[in-house]
Amino acid sequence: LATKKEIEDTLDTISHAFENLLDSFYEDTAMDVSTDISVLNTMLAQEGLTKRDFKK
Repeated sequence: LATKKEIEDTLDTISHAFENLLDSFYEDTAMDVSTDISVLNTMLAQEGLTKRDFKK
C-alpha cells in the first residue's frame, strides 16, 4: 500500500508540473500577442492609417 500511495503522489506531482508548464506557455504566448498588437498599432499610426477621417 505504501508503494501505491507513493505512485499516486508522484503522479499528482507530475500532473501539477505539467499544469504549471502549460500555464507558463499560455502566459508567454499572451505576452507575445500583446506585443505584436502594440507594434501593429504603432506601425498603422506611423502610416496615418488609424485616423478616423482616413479615406478609402
